[in-house]
Amino acid sequence: QILGEKSSAQASVEKLKKKVAGWEALRPRDFEGQKIRRSRVSEASQKQDSTNEEELMSNLVGGLERGDVTDTQAVMYQAAKVQHLNEIVERTRATEDYYEHAEKGLIGEKEYKKMTPAERAEHLLFNGEAVFKKGGGLSASAMGLHAFINETLIKTLKVDPQTAYTIENDLSNIAEQVDQWTMGQANGTKGDGTMYQRTYLDQQARVRTERSKVDAEKLNRGGNRLSTSTEKWVDPFDFSKGRYTDLNPYRVDELKSNPEQILSFLKRGRYNVSEAQHVVRFNMDVINKVVVPAMRNKGMKEADIKEFLAKMGEIGGATKKGVTRDTADTVRESHELIEQQRKEREKSGKPAIKGQHRGMPGI
Repeated sequence: QILGEKSSAQASVEKLKKKVAGWEALRPRDFEGQKIRRSRVSEASQKQDSTNEEELMSNLVGGLERGDVTDTQAVMYQAAKVQHLNEIVERTRATEDYYEHAEKGLIGEKEYKKMTPAERAEHLLFNGEAVFKKGGGLSASAMGLHAFINETLIKTLKVDPQTAYTIENDLSNIAEQVDQWTMGQANGTKGDGTMYQRTYLDQQARVRTERSKVDAEKLNRGGNRLSTSTEKWVDPFDFSKGRYTDLNPYRVDELKSNPEQILSFLKRGRYNVSEAQHVVRFNMDVINKVVVPAMRNKGMKEADIKEFLAKMGEIGGATKKGVTRDTADTVRESHELIEQQRKEREKSGKPAIKGQHRGMPGI
C-alpha cells in the first residue's frame, strides 16, 4: 500500500509538471519583457505628436536608420492613431517578392521557390502571382501590414517574430478602432499562446464577423475608403501615378446580404461618402456583376435596385455623363471659380467686401 501511495504521489507530481510546462508554453512572448517594452514605448510616444504623414514617414525612416526599436514602434503607433498607418505601410517597399499562400499566409521568395508548379496552383491565391514585388510599394491591407512588419521590424531591426507580431497586433487593433478595418484582425493566437499573421481569407472572414457586432448605421456612415477597401498603387514602382481601391470581400458580402438596409442609409444620406466615391470610381463592375445579381436573387425590386445604384452614384459624385470626380477635382474646380470671380472683381473695379482689403484672399 505504501508503494501504491508513493506511485500515486509520483503520478501527481508528473501531472503537476506537465501542467506547469503547459503554463510555460503559454508565455512565449515574455510578458515581463512586454511590460518593460510597453513602458519604454509609452515614454517615447509622448514625443510623437505629429499628424502629418510626411513627418511620420521621416520619423519612421530615422528610427529604422538608427536601429531604434522603441522610437520606431512609437512612430508606428502614432501613425495608426491618426489614421496614417496606411501611408507608412504603402510607402514601404518590398525587398523580395511576396505571395499569398491559402494556408500559410504571406510567404517570401525562398518558400515560393521550394514549391512545385502543382503546389503553387493548388495553394497560392491571386492566380499565383506575387501580391508584392521586389522594389514595389505595399498596399493598405492586412497583407500589406504583414509585409510592412516583416520588412521593418523583423528584417531591418532584427526583432524576434513573436515580439513583432505582438506589435503588429497592436497596430491592427488601433486601425480597427479608427475604422480602418482593411488592416483589422491581422493576427491570431495559437493554442500554445504564440501569435501568427492571419491568412488573407481568414482575416477577411474575421473582419466580417467582427463588423457584424457593430451598429449597422455606424458601420455604413463612419470611416472612409479604408473601412471597406484595400488601397493599392496604380504602379507600385512609381508612386506619382497615384492609388486606387478594391472593395474587400467582407464588404461585398455585406452589400450582398443587406441591400435593403444599405439602401435605407443611402436614401437618408447617412452613408460613407468616401466609400461611395471610391465605389463609383473604381468598383462599379463589382457592384453590377456581383452585388446586383445577389440583390435580384434575394427578391429585391428592380425599382429599388435602380434607386440603390442612383443614390450610390449621387453620393459618390458621378455626373450625368457617368464621369466621377474625387475631392481634388472638386476643390480644384472651386479654386478656379474663385479665381475667376476675383479677376472679374478686379476688372470691374468694385471694392472688396467691407472689412477686407482689395486683393486679400477670400470672396
